[in-house]
Amino acid sequence: MRTIAFYLPQFHPFAENDEWWGKGFTEWTNVAKSKSLFNGHYQPQIPADLGFYDLRLPEAREAQANLAQQYGIDAFCYYHYWFNGKMLMEKPFLEVLHSGAPNHDFCLCWANENWTRRWDGLNHEILMEQNYATYDPEEHMQWLAQAFQDQRYIQINGAPLFLIYRASDIPNLKEIILRWRKAAKKQGFDKIHLCCANNSQNILSREQIIDLGFDSIYEFAPNLKSFEFDEQLSLSNIPGLNIYSYPQMVEKELQKQPNDDIITFPCVFPSWDNSPRRGNNATVIQNEDAQVYYNWLRKAIDNVESYSSDEQIVFINAWNEWAEGCHLEPDLKHGKKFLEATFQAVNGLPFQAQTSSNLKSQTAIVRDMTVRIDQKRPIYIWGAGSSGQQALNILKGAGISVTAFIDSNPEKAGTLFCDVPVISKQQLLDITSLKPFVCIASIFYEEIQTSLNTIGLSKNADYITNILQCSISIQQSEERTYYIFESGTYCNICGSGKFQTDHSSNIICSKCMSNSEERMLIELLSEELAISGLPLSQWTELSHLKMLSINALSKSNTFFQHNLDIAFKTDLNLDNQLYKFDFILLRIPETLQTSTSVISFIQHAKFSLSPGGKLIILMNPGAENLIPAIRQEFHSYYIEREYSRFKTHIQKVIIIH
Repeated sequence: MRTIAFYLPQFHPFAENDEWWGKGFTEWTNVAKSKSLFNGHYQPQIPADLGFYDLRLPEAREAQANLAQQYGIDAFCYYHYWFNGKMLMEKPFLEVLHSGAPNHDFCLCWANENWTRRWDGLNHEILMEQNYATYDPEEHMQWLAQAFQDQRYIQINGAPLFLIYRASDIPNLKEIILRWRKAAKKQGFDKIHLCCANNSQNILSREQIIDLGFDSIYEFAPNLKSFEFDEQLSLSNIPGLNIYSYPQMVEKELQKQPNDDIITFPCVFPSWDNSPRRGNNATVIQNEDAQVYYNWLRKAIDNVESYSSDEQIVFINAWNEWAEGCHLEPDLKHGKKFLEATFQAVNGLPFQAQTSSNLKSQTAIVRDMTVRIDQKRPIYIWGAGSSGQQALNILKGAGISVTAFIDSNPEKAGTLFCDVPVISKQQLLDITSLKPFVCIASIFYEEIQTSLNTIGLSKNADYITNILQCSISIQQSEERTYYIFESGTYCNICGSGKFQTDHSSNIICSKCMSNSEERMLIELLSEELAISGLPLSQWTELSHLKMLSINALSKSNTFFQHNLDIAFKTDLNLDNQLYKFDFILLRIPETLQTSTSVISFIQHAKFSLSPGGKLIILMNPGAENLIPAIRQEFHSYYIEREYSRFKTHIQKVIIIH
């Protein structure tokens, strides 16, 4: 079974957004300025672990993939914006494609809708139009082929998976599909798997979708046309604001049963709120309860268990739709609780809420992979050598029988190795209908992985690359028995972790990472940058300041020399030694013991702020008794934030602006 999360690539500046919405606009602009519209409304939603990232940075994309893999998200489905050869927001995906990183599977969904000013309620004002009269399927497929060829691209029975978001908008759709398939063959693909969204814009019946030439359907959620609500919630008197009950919606979804033989991939979402984009005309289906989401995801997984292994796919909306309040990425309020629920559901574990009593044990484990396969599938080891022998011992120790070894050396085929038959890779091709599961035990795992992908096998669904790093167990349900392959890492600070073998990587667990003062400063500054409304692309970091090492400014013999931690500027005149900062992160030194000296110190710092700038003061525990005096002096500008969750010596932060 594979979980695929939809992925929005708009978190970076690009020329069209600069023109339409203002210089430096990104999706974060809408997210940061959002406001609560009724009592209990959770806005704004501020990112936690990953911060206000810029998707042009490879480090940001790598961090996303690592987090997704740790919590059971097998792939991203990138939204693909194609307008007759012109693309929007293409840079992040092109970087993923051309760099080969991160090593995380993916597929594409053509978001074939007009680009409009719908965030302002001006649906009639089209910014970029889908002109199907001049649409060239062959040109489009030629571009798509470069993605389909990537070994990370999701395939179903050897066919690249391609999703269409608004199929019923396309005229002459049956002819277009035939041309896609013909063009794909010219690009070297015997077949492609076309999947149509059943969403609120779709006017086609399920039977019509298949008759037109699609292979499957995915039930995009939320779909207000198919969801059943008793009534809207009366939480606001704002006209145009639609508020629905998430638990009520899920309860009715759990009662639905598949009623035909059409391959249908379910889709679930943790919560939904598009008020950052639509304001008072939003739809809000807010969810605070991870267990309700867990129940829905478990039902979706059960619905695809009868499919072949390649067809066992569940979509999650979404990985990072922050302006629709629909994201698995952690935020400041909920943390990783929806990721934890995802991991538990995907691995057949009972739901366990992320409470203070179990948070330590959950977050200390950094999970790289968990694979759950049916006991009835035959197990093969690729590599009839010393590593293969180790793998055989591991599997035998777990009570798992091995059918045969596979080896690239044709001379070993037909022989016995450790009393187990050896077959060739060609013989493996002949038995794919038996749904073999392959454990790779060879230093040439990259080449082997390519060979397995070529014959239609999928990573984690049909093979694993790190058998020697796995912990293996057997899980029994009422009807079936499963083999569970897990691999992980342990922390080089606290030593926590589930798998402490010689093969495990040595990294920092999420708990120790969250205790870091550097991490706190990154989150704090990124949050203030976003709230300020000034795009990150317009800031310039002082060349002699390092963001994480917290060096002091040494250009001027002022209080900055020892006490300025981090500063960003938009107005800096080096010739006249005039410094004006829009942000200053300042630590109150322990030498300042009286409120008079502290207030004088802060007043001095304010002289170096530009108009509208912010002074962010880091308070040591010993200086907390000075907070009342600061609050009284700067009451009209004062904001206090609690950061004790990081367990650093900085417990509170004061912001004066």
